[in-house]
Amino acid sequence: MQASPEVLVLSYSAFKSNLPDEFKVDQNGVQTLKLPDSALATIISDKPEFSNTPKTSIVSNISELDAYRNQIFNQPLLLLATCGKHVPHGQRLNRRGEYLSMRDPEWWIQWDNSPWLNPYARWGTEHMTSLYEERYIRPEFVVSVNTNHPIIRRVLEDGFRKAEDCLSGKASFAVEFNFNPMILRWWRTQGIRRYDSLECLELTAAVGANFVVTNCSAVNHFFDCHAAWCACWPFYLLLAVPYKIWRNAFQGIRDIPVTMEGNAISTSMSFSNYSLRDLHLGLVYYNQPS
Repeated sequence: MQASPEVLVLSYSAFKSNLPDEFKVDQNGVQTLKLPDSALATIISDKPEFSNTPKTSIVSNISELDAYRNQIFNQPLLLLATCGKHVPHGQRLNRRGEYLSMRDPEWWIQWDNSPWLNPYARWGTEHMTSLYEERYIRPEFVVSVNTNHPIIRRVLEDGFRKAEDCLSGKASFAVEFNFNPMILRWWRTQGIRRYDSLECLELTAAVGANFVVTNCSAVNHFFDCHAAWCACWPFYLLLAVPYKIWRNAFQGIRDIPVTMEGNAISTSMSFSNYSLRDLHLGLVYYNQPS
């Protein structure tokens, strides 16, 4: 049996068309998306229609923190990530996902029904996208977290332990569990790669797969140092730097980032009649999005 992955990535559109048992509600013979109660699964995202738990959970004492920790550890955990990648115009790919050159056999065999014509047609985007449209695609993916995996559990426990220490010391804190770097590593291996090296332009990105536990408020990531501020650096100095000083020095809030470790892989969603817990119990996994 194949080892259970730390994180499983599923196309959001494919997930909606093949819902797990916890989501299934038949109305007039039509399968509709209805979120399960938070007692059955923890679903955290920026989409109200795909979230039953706040992205920022506020706790005021150890008992509330323990209750939230038990919810994260003892139930299926789903997040929603939006992945962005720039699609260049008029190029095809070889079997390794790189630009075709005259050294590739495919360069000399480019008939109209070639699979390289539309490599993005089945990615989790609502709109059909091909390499000939030169656009920035932003498909959405359901992120299923195996909280029983030793790597995931160790990092989560470390974050909750830091939160508990802050509560015990009566300190203001915000612990953010961030799965986005893990998803981004997976996303960089999908399809074209030429633009991935231009990190300063953030042409390849993964956002949304994170959640916060705090006794005050979550940090505003608008003021993080990212590519958009490079074009208006003076405004960053005038706005972002004072915000960070106000939050961390004057408010005394300790922002604790917890970057999740492990690997993310995807599945074809070729199965049916399954539950959320089945996702990490030896199904067939793939490296390409469905």
